[in-house]
Amino acid sequence: RKRDERLDEAEMPTPRIKGHEDGDAHEDTAAMRRIMHTAFAKIQYPSDIRQELERVCRHLQREFRGFKFKIHNVRKVDVQPYYASLTFRNKADPEVIEDDFDAQVRVAHALFFGERKVRAAKVSDGDSTKFDAEVDRLEEVREAVSMGANVVVLSGLFKFNRWLVPIDLTVMCGKEFSSDQQRLSRIRQHLDQGSYESVVLLI
Repeated sequence: RKRDERLDEAEMPTPRIKGHEDGDAHEDTAAMRRIMHTAFAKIQYPSDIRQELERVCRHLQREFRGFKFKIHNVRKVDVQPYYASLTFRNKADPEVIEDDFDAQVRVAHALFFGERKVRAAKVSDGDSTKFDAEVDRLEEVREAVSMGANVVVLSGLFKFNRWLVPIDLTVMCGKEFSSDQQRLSRIRQHLDQGSYESVVLLI
């Protein structure tokens, strides 16, 4: 074969994505979202995820004496079939202590799927955030709890049949907190940091 008959890798043209060269990236994004919605609508999601979470968490509630369990949300989202928010709350005590956190970790290890059980965490004391990041070592999160906290959130994945469901497992004491506002704040922060795995868990 002659030299001009070969496609030299260095001479291959760079593929161009329609929209980026025309300034229509937003239209491409909107089209992709429509495709995703259409695809999700055709998938037969299980209808009994909530019941299974309630069964598992009521079994695990023995780890939290004095705490009341509640599922705040089990819903479909754009990039995941479901998202769930589980809370163990104690109104009587003002702070989450290390023993509460240790119980939360035991529940997370029993509930979450994968070798890396806890993928992200947030520790708050009122309006003050003590920790909010992906988790490499749980000791870092425990240290933040020891500094004083009334809300501790551990994020991971729950496996139900063949589905992986993003879950926020929350332990809180004292007054209520604005979970939606805090979630939006965390999403913005993780987007700024390029931590897209954590964003998916929070959406």
